[in-house]
Amino acid sequence: MLRSILALIMLCQVVGPSTSMGSQVAVRIDPALATESGWPGRGTINGWEFVPTTDIVVTHLGRFDNAPNGLKHAEWIGIFSLDKTLLTLAWLRTGTQEPLLDYFRYVEITPLKLWQDQHYVIAAGSDIMAGAGNHMLLNFRSPPQFASEIEYVQSRFGSSLSPDGIGFPSRLPYGDEYPYRFGPSLQFTVVPEPSAYALGALALLSLIAFRRSFNR
Repeated sequence: MLRSILALIMLCQVVGPSTSMGSQVAVRIDPALATESGWPGRGTINGWEFVPTTDIVVTHLGRFDNAPNGLKHAEWIGIFSLDKTLLTLAWLRTGTQEPLLDYFRYVEITPLKLWQDQHYVIAAGSDIMAGAGNHMLLNFRSPPQFASEIEYVQSRFGSSLSPDGIGFPSRLPYGDEYPYRFGPSLQFTVVPEPSAYALGALALLSLIAFRRSFNR
């Protein structure tokens, strides 16, 4: 039995945590505090670079939307590594098909693990001009409220000539140009420390030992 418990601990550490636990949002914004708002054009890419302060699992990708009728056009959202590798991609459907949470419409994705202290870029865009009523971008001069597990680095921009508009935002801001610009966001869960698995296994082992002694 002890060997089985130890094997369970090792398996949990390799496979990672279940994402059934509640996700938390990476950033919370107040549109009333934004200095500017606007609509991204065809092929325009906007996003921001960040560093997880601990290992996390991304469960949802989202796009800012303050329109009560939802998105007029489909929007893509992706997470890239700094070498421009696309790690995950999702499309938000038009209208109100995706749920709205804190001014962002989110779509669930296949869980993606991101590693502590590694740089990543979340980006979004559209293959056509977003219509009036969808303020997809907000610019702030002071930082919004980030989750403690997310360290904001800088905003990023770019453009794409591909028909679907997907691409990596290579351009960096100049000086204080758009220090905090938000269109996309994400939800995530925190990967438990290995000690958490060990404590859970010890609790299970103690329960088994107690039941055995009780049944004697």
